[in-house]
Amino acid sequence: MRIVLLVDSSAAIAPQLLHIRAGLKAFLEALPGDHEIALISTGGQLRIRAQPTADREKVRAAAASFASDGGANAF
Repeated sequence: MRIVLLVDSSAAIAPQLLHIRAGLKAFLEALPGDHEIALISTGGQLRIRAQPTADREKVRAAAASFASDGGANAF
């Protein structure tokens, strides 16, 4: 299965950044199997933070460094 996580990274999420990172981490830890996961953010412009991959470490690293891009939501 391929899972695409679309996450708002606009200026509006800045106060909730720690909660969003924690939620992404919890989701990745709870997800069983070897599914492909992609992480895409939608603040300012759409940005692929992690290409679809079964390598959880790559997606975890992208989730851990997730930050607000500022601006309005591009989606």
